[in-house]
Amino acid sequence: MPEIDMFAYMIKKLGEPEQAQIVSKEEADSYRGRLPDALLNFWQEHGRGSYKDGTYWICDPAPYRGVIDEIFKFDPKYRPEEMTAIGYDGLGELWIWHREFYDITVTLKLSEVSNPPDSSRTDSKTGEKFSPDFSIGTYIASIRNYDPPCDDDGEPLIPQAIARLGRLNHDEIYGYVPALMLGGQNMASSLQKFSAPEHMMFLASLQPLVLTELTPPEPGHPYGRVVPVRKVGRQ
Repeated sequence: MPEIDMFAYMIKKLGEPEQAQIVSKEEADSYRGRLPDALLNFWQEHGRGSYKDGTYWICDPAPYRGVIDEIFKFDPKYRPEEMTAIGYDGLGELWIWHREFYDITVTLKLSEVSNPPDSSRTDSKTGEKFSPDFSIGTYIASIRNYDPPCDDDGEPLIPQAIARLGRLNHDEIYGYVPALMLGGQNMASSLQKFSAPEHMMFLASLQPLVLTELTPPEPGHPYGRVVPVRKVGRQ
């Protein structure tokens, strides 16, 4: 099956990013070799901005360098120097691109890290590894299918947060007070607006994050289970 332009597909399905900030050729070129050309071209043509009322953001990587270093320093497999932040959601889930292992998702509110297995990066029909351009486009464009984050009553959180706290700008997120890992409640009334890099750094400092994996389907768990594998960072 031939690879398609997933960024063009995302624009077709979701439209242009909101609050878009066009990126200069000079800035985009500074990331060549670290990020696939498809994303850099998207930055220059469509900008970095948000989708679905600020639920999902394509971001400037620079402010999140310290967050990546804090989480992954001294990790035996995931070296921070191979990783670059590319986006996040309105509740602080950080999306990272790794030059070898591709997409890494850091769910800071739960202190969890996930990275799909090697098989997810390989075409099952040809046995060949998907290109970085196709893979990063697929990773970001998957927001079109995401279920919105919900509170413990099953109600979407972002619309409630917007009504109470106002819309998010670049490099802002909603965070729980107290943090969920400190006993906070998954309710809109617990949310406050924060600087995204600063609050992510705070959450990353609470405890070592845990790498998780999805098990194969089994009776009672048709989609598998998320299970812990090991701590991330210094072993």
